[in-house]
Amino acid sequence: MTLRYEIRESEEPLLDFIEQLAEHDIELYPIQEQAMLEFSSADGGLLLSVPTGSGKTLVAEAAMFEALCRGQTCYYTTPLVALTEQKFDEFRERFGEENVGMITGNKRINADAPLIVAVTEILTNRLLVKLSEGPKKVCDVVVFDEFHYLNDPDRGWVWESAVLLLPPETKLLMLSATVEKTVPFVAWLKQQRGKEFKLLETTERAVPLTHVWLEKLLEDAIEHMIDHDRVPCLVFAFDRAGCFSVANQMTSLSTGKLLSEDEQRRLQERLNEVDFSQGAGKRFRKLMNKGIGVHHAGVLPKWRSLVEELFTQKLLKFVVCTETLAAGVNLPARSVLLPELVKYSGGPKKKLLEPATAHQIFGRAGRPQFDTEGFVYVLAPRDEVKVRNWEERLKKLGRIPTKKELSKKPQLDPKAVRWNKDQYRKLREAPPAPLESTSLPSYGAFVFLLQQNELGDIIRLMQRRFTSPQHIEFALKRIAQMVANLQALEYIELEEVDDVDEEVTAAAEMTNRKVAAAAQNLAKWRISEVQLEQRIISSLSDDFENLLDFRGVHPLFGHWLSKRLKLANLQEKLAVLEALIVQPNTQAGPKPDWNLQEMGPLWEDVCTRIEALYEKQVAALREAGEFEGKEPDMVKQEKIAPVPPHLPGKLLWEFEHLLAEPEEIRVQPKEIARRILVYKIPFFRFIESEKLEMQEGGVYRYLLRLVLLARQFYKLTDELDYRKIEVRILKALEPIDPSFIAEWMEEHGIHLTRHELDELGIGDEEEVEAPADLRPPSAPSADASNEAEVEQDEYDDADESAEADSHGP
Repeated sequence: MTLRYEIRESEEPLLDFIEQLAEHDIELYPIQEQAMLEFSSADGGLLLSVPTGSGKTLVAEAAMFEALCRGQTCYYTTPLVALTEQKFDEFRERFGEENVGMITGNKRINADAPLIVAVTEILTNRLLVKLSEGPKKVCDVVVFDEFHYLNDPDRGWVWESAVLLLPPETKLLMLSATVEKTVPFVAWLKQQRGKEFKLLETTERAVPLTHVWLEKLLEDAIEHMIDHDRVPCLVFAFDRAGCFSVANQMTSLSTGKLLSEDEQRRLQERLNEVDFSQGAGKRFRKLMNKGIGVHHAGVLPKWRSLVEELFTQKLLKFVVCTETLAAGVNLPARSVLLPELVKYSGGPKKKLLEPATAHQIFGRAGRPQFDTEGFVYVLAPRDEVKVRNWEERLKKLGRIPTKKELSKKPQLDPKAVRWNKDQYRKLREAPPAPLESTSLPSYGAFVFLLQQNELGDIIRLMQRRFTSPQHIEFALKRIAQMVANLQALEYIELEEVDDVDEEVTAAAEMTNRKVAAAAQNLAKWRISEVQLEQRIISSLSDDFENLLDFRGVHPLFGHWLSKRLKLANLQEKLAVLEALIVQPNTQAGPKPDWNLQEMGPLWEDVCTRIEALYEKQVAALREAGEFEGKEPDMVKQEKIAPVPPHLPGKLLWEFEHLLAEPEEIRVQPKEIARRILVYKIPFFRFIESEKLEMQEGGVYRYLLRLVLLARQFYKLTDELDYRKIEVRILKALEPIDPSFIAEWMEEHGIHLTRHELDELGIGDEEEVEAPADLRPPSAPSADASNEAEVEQDEYDDADESAEADSHGP
């Protein structure tokens, strides 16, 4: 029977909650019961720092139950859209549909409900408006799930700002994996919020872990785990191609040993309902027949949903996944298995896992309420195991091996990064990551803040953060950089202030040296400590708020392009939009051949402008005497950035010369949408021709991001070319997963009518034959595709993090 709480008036809501759990034979762990009591009696709130798998969600449900019984309102926030949606479904079952709502960047369901499940950015956005008016009471209770995201280098400040800006009377429950430096953080909370905060932390798991180092090949390790009843199991690989490589190694196991006859029957009945005929479908069917699934962000949504469904029903015993799953969707498992302890982390070579990553993965083993023990298996390097097995076989011969036998000795890979049992032990024993804030507001967040607040209020907020003086200094320098470029592009005007140096000197006496040094650095932008009460920015331009429309693209560059591309034809617009979305190398697809590109009026105009700008820089160098006694070409090479050969790069080069301070902006020329839309190459044919079967979900998501980007440009310009790009992509993607596309369009408010399609000429376009150099080869046979060797590519597996609300961080 599904657990459903009865919300009713009660003098002791917590006792009522525990009694209702007992009626469903749910027995609390001691740490859960203690956490519930601590939060219930806390004045300001509780930070609960415990290992993954300790049942933190049930503690959150107790807090929300108390709030609802008292007629209060509550926010439950998470870092990921997928996790938000999962919790929303769970809580609707627990608390009733009428009591639960959800808000993400693109979806609002029952948004007036007393209990709101949301990505954390949604809550923070509501608090960042009019900082000068003080804290705003949004709700009575806030539960921050995955609060260790405060450590996230890109988004951590979102959690920190919410804590700073919620009023003291709002009670906070912070649920975190095990972290260090919690005592200083709680002391900071007390100082900032003026309320007593409680701390409950432990490193002991409710379901203890058994760690096993195995010197076996993967396929032998799998058989060992089945024989010892250690499934279901999550197998972690650290790049997407590696997931399929690992899964293929596991298929030698007999299906009958993995699944019972009844499970095989039920599995086949479900698989027979699904069309696996295209793309990576045949590969997925082959793996699922064996009771094995693959799950990562490069998998099409329909395959990921099917894997989650079948694993939950215990019809898949193994799911090979990337570390993203460790922080996202909850797939309960008895064991986790790591074939490697190394991964790519931004450099050319693999490195040993970071302790925080390893601990999060280890923590997925052991299912509360189901298992009394969880198991973590780590395998020795595969080539070392092969060498050892070969040597043991030779010993068993009892004779001198022949030359032929010796010639078959496996070899160690000299380039491989290795790990050993001792490193594994140190990784297990390593302390958890410290709780600390190092992130900065994004441009979008800063623009949002500036639109609503005085610059001084923003600086004061930055200086209250839980971070070091060095990071405060860095934050102020970043603010100065953004202000300088906003001013250079005439989005803002600054007031002139007299005697800045004296004021900065006075500020130095009021604050520590590091922050004072930052204030000195900001002086030329008319920002200093003592000026915080003054209105620094005198005006915002009429189109300042248009900067808020850009998500996933540098807003200054994006807005500048929306004007610059007015000269462009559709081909040029498409080339630029594609380059703005930066993909992992494994998903980037083909690069354009700019000799074959049909360049139009924008190309000619950009080349003319860049030539003039380049000559102006050369003249400035000559006037400065840089050429005296030196080779002019060498001076140009040293002093002037090279001009890229492609249109997006040329536009970026032109834009960067308008800035007062350099910005980190990347473009990545590619032609995925061009080949699919212009040359009418079907999606799966394109995927097969570019050997992207294992990345098809990433390409699919890329095209959906391109749809949203085209919508942003269309909203600003009303140019039909952008609408055509948007609609043609959706029409190309619709047959792949119609139900997903329909839901996705509904979430993003996209509606297409037959009349609009006719007006745009969608469906009646003539097919353009691709140039010979761009024509895909014949698609490989299904067997060849399924059996192709999978290479392990470097891939930085990005979190499927929440897209921020369109008007916020």
